[in-house]
Amino acid sequence: MTFRDCTKLPAVLPTPALFALLLRREKMILRKLLLLTAMPMCFLGVSASAGTLVWDWGNPDGGAITTLPTNVYATDSTTPSGIFLTDRGYYSDGADDQLYWKNSGADEHGIGFANTDDNELTLTADGSNPANFMQVDVSNIYLTFTDGAIRVQSVTGPEKWDLWGTDTLDALSGATELIDGSTADNVFVTLPSWGTYKYYDLTVHPDPSSPSDNVLLDAVEATSSTPEPSTMILFAGGAGLVVLWRRRTLARQ
Repeated sequence: MTFRDCTKLPAVLPTPALFALLLRREKMILRKLLLLTAMPMCFLGVSASAGTLVWDWGNPDGGAITTLPTNVYATDSTTPSGIFLTDRGYYSDGADDQLYWKNSGADEHGIGFANTDDNELTLTADGSNPANFMQVDVSNIYLTFTDGAIRVQSVTGPEKWDLWGTDTLDALSGATELIDGSTADNVFVTLPSWGTYKYYDLTVHPDPSSPSDNVLLDAVEATSSTPEPSTMILFAGGAGLVVLWRRRTLARQ
C-alpha cells in the first residue's frame, strides 16, 4: 500500500467501543422523541381510546321551528363531529307535531312543541295518556358508540317521564317501555338496552291527578371508541419521528 492510498482512509477508525457509544446515543434520542410525543397527551387530557359527545337540542334563540318539515330537527354534537342525531315530534297518534326551542332558564332549556301551553311535552286533558311524544333517532351511533344517556328538563313537582325503545319510525304504539316514571331532572340518565333500538320515544308519565304535567327533551350523550383527531395527530407525529430516527440510523451503518 502506498502513502497516497493511505490518505483515503478515515482519520479515525471506528472501534467496537465507538459503535456501542453511538448506539447508546441513538437510543437516548429515541427515548426523548417518544417522551416529547407522550407529554402533550398527558397535559391535554387526550384519550387514546374514547371520547364522550353530547347532542343538545336546545337553542339560545328559542322559538318555533319553521323549516320544513317542522317536526324534525337534526343537530351535530356540541363538539363538532359531523355525526348528526335527529329528533322528531309527533302527536300520540303519530301525526307530525311542530317542534319548539324553549330557552327560559337553566332548567327550562330544550325542545318541546309549538302547540302546547308551555311549549313542552304534555298529557291529554284528563291526564290519562301522553298527548304527544319525542322520538330520538340514534341509528347513527347505537352500534358504534357506548354508554348512551338522555337528559330531560323541566321535571318539577309531581312530574315524571317515561322512555320507550322501538325500531319503528313515527309510532309510539308497539314500543317497549324501558323507563317508567322517572323524576330525574337536568341530569343524564342511562339509555336502557343501548345498541338494541334505533329510536327512543320520550313521553310525560300519565297522572290523572296532575294532567298539566309537562317536560322537555334536552340532550343525549354517548361515548365513541374512535380516537379523537388530536390523538391521531399526536400518534402520527410520534410514528413519523420514529421512522426518521430509523432512517438516520441505517444511513450511518
